[in-house]
Amino acid sequence: MKRPKHYIIMLFCSLLFISCAKQLSHEKAIVGTTELIPNYLMHMLVVGDVWSTNSAYANKYSKFVRTDAIQYIHNNRQLIAWGNGTGGPLASPLFFIPSALGLNNESELKAYFSDVSSGFNDGFRTFKRVYSKRLPGKDLWWTSELSGKNRRTYKKTFDELATVFIENFNSYKENVWPIEKRKLEKTSKKLTAHFKGRKSIEQWEETVRLSFPGDTFFIVLTSANASPAPSANDLSRTRYNFYYSPQGFTALTRFINHEICTNLLYDTVRKLYGDRDINRALHKANLGQNVIWQAFEALAEFYNKRNRTNMGKDAWTGTSFSGDNLNFEPFYKIYNTELKQDPSQSAETLMRKGVMGYIKTHRN
Repeated sequence: MKRPKHYIIMLFCSLLFISCAKQLSHEKAIVGTTELIPNYLMHMLVVGDVWSTNSAYANKYSKFVRTDAIQYIHNNRQLIAWGNGTGGPLASPLFFIPSALGLNNESELKAYFSDVSSGFNDGFRTFKRVYSKRLPGKDLWWTSELSGKNRRTYKKTFDELATVFIENFNSYKENVWPIEKRKLEKTSKKLTAHFKGRKSIEQWEETVRLSFPGDTFFIVLTSANASPAPSANDLSRTRYNFYYSPQGFTALTRFINHEICTNLLYDTVRKLYGDRDINRALHKANLGQNVIWQAFEALAEFYNKRNRTNMGKDAWTGTSFSGDNLNFEPFYKIYNTELKQDPSQSAETLMRKGVMGYIKTHRN
């Protein structure tokens, strides 16, 4: 039987309405996770005093790590430590990559360490072919440095550290993890509940007019890396590691909010790092690439505070939501002035003007 034309139109409209409703209701989730491997790796680095923290955590748990292991990690801290956009050549293969992979147990960690070790023998060609598929979009830039003139030294040190990490794994799993896991699970559940329904990622996408590269932002919590050990560690575009901040939940949520923006600006800052004109201007002014990093962090902070304070101010003061001690104020002034003149300017345009404006007034 032939359906009336108005019936078909009504059916089409109903289907269109349902499709739009689903799109409107879909939220890019922010989910807290409690994972063994990232916590174990951070545990070893903090107990090994990589950042010279003398932390309460290390004092409590150092008895579960062999003394010679602690000393070896500490002696090689310059090859491992990272913070504020810089890091040692072994930081990625020892912490960032295995934490990004979501490894679950000792055997998976051991197999990964073996793959890295083998990578030194062929310039990491096989490693990059395999792991670029397991971590799509992840820049394995560190493999180039490890393949250079110091390859043998790096391989020897990495192999020793990998052995140290495997030898101390069971002690952590049996004596430390049951205690720390309970703390982390409480915060991870609280974080997931806090962000549910807020559409924080979508709000940031609208603000900076850039897209988040996934449907879920995983917050991988760790309990060892209290300040000054680094937090907000970029494991991959959809996985960041944060210290679980037991006494500062509000500060933690603000920090995560800040890092959503830095995540969206990631491709932009990478473009500026490789920009010839900017690097030439920095060199001429006797300034380093840290200026680009400051412009990047300051723009995320600027957007963050712009959404929370009076846009009429020319400068923002107070504690940075990101926790970094960077010289943000000159960038705030540039961004504020630029947006007053043309509110439609893109994040890349603003960041570029921030860097060039800073160079003009801070030549060495």
